[in-house]
Amino acid sequence: MELRDFSQRIATKDEKHLPFSEPKLILVRRVFAERNLEIIEKYVDVLGELAERCKTFEAHDGARISEAELMARPNQIANGDTVYT
Repeated sequence: MELRDFSQRIATKDEKHLPFSEPKLILVRRVFAERNLEIIEKYVDVLGELAERCKTFEAHDGARISEAELMARPNQIANGDTVYT
């Protein structure tokens, strides 16, 4: 339950209670976030496909490296060595 909903419930039971009101900036940000979420939801399949394609990096010389390969070589990464051969 959100704070404003809780505050309104209290106000119905206690006539001295002043209901919580959200600052205008919060309301504007909520509208902005909801609008952006609607836009992103239209592309969720494409974004998932893109994320899947980007799991493996291919260098200009054709060498391929994945997250699993990076995680298998933590010492090389920490020392700044070349990870792929």
